[in-house]
Amino acid sequence: KEKFEYSNWFDLDKVQKNKGDWRIDADFYFVEEGVGKRVDFPKIEYSPTKVKVLNLIQAVFIGHQISYREIISEISAKLQFVFKQSLNFDRIPVFSLASYVFSGAATIEFLKEVGVMEIEGTKIGSGEAYPEKLKEIFEKHKALFNTPQKRACFLVGVLYGKLEGKQTALDKRGASLGWLRSLDLRWEYLTKELYPRIHHKFKEYDQIGEKEAAFTDKAKELFDIASYEFSTCENHELPRDEIPFYFTLGWTTYKRFFPEYKK
Repeated sequence: KEKFEYSNWFDLDKVQKNKGDWRIDADFYFVEEGVGKRVDFPKIEYSPTKVKVLNLIQAVFIGHQISYREIISEISAKLQFVFKQSLNFDRIPVFSLASYVFSGAATIEFLKEVGVMEIEGTKIGSGEAYPEKLKEIFEKHKALFNTPQKRACFLVGVLYGKLEGKQTALDKRGASLGWLRSLDLRWEYLTKELYPRIHHKFKEYDQIGEKEAAFTDKAKELFDIASYEFSTCENHELPRDEIPFYFTLGWTTYKRFFPEYKK
């Protein structure tokens, strides 16, 4: 428990721990916050979980190994569901996703810490000189950012979050949500379409509005780092079921890298 609390992602105190906590259910029903009853949304696809609560208990207390692939798939499927559900109720997706992605990340780190799960991936180091905030995150959460593919996908999420914030300031809220394909993202689409489209929009919005320009030195720095990470991936792709998790992790934490504009 102590390590789980310590892992409370990026010390975001604003995320309420008692609401929207990610959990594993044998049969899934969405629990509406503040309502206290189970509500079924059959029109929204959500694959039944492969991860059983008993498996987790046995893993932690008995030492049985548990599959990283099943855990990450479950978290990503949950994020995709919450994304679609938030659009149905005209909510801002990033607010709905935050608690789920943070608790999912904490769960992965906890299982890794107690030695019952190995995180998959070719461990390739990086020669990139990261800015202090980014370096702090990559160092503190080495288990999650052990490949350039994961770091690159995370950074695309960070940059998308900043872009969406800019669009909201320009009264264009939600203009780019369609690009995300309900978080059902493939590596080729992420690298060849989504990332270049985000870059193009940053330049387009650079001189629009009275607030801070979009394509700032900080934005350029993160684009350069993301491009470098992509260049070191070679032919290795991030599996489809991991992309929603890493992208959303970056999206929900973008303000850590782009402090709010002050007049």
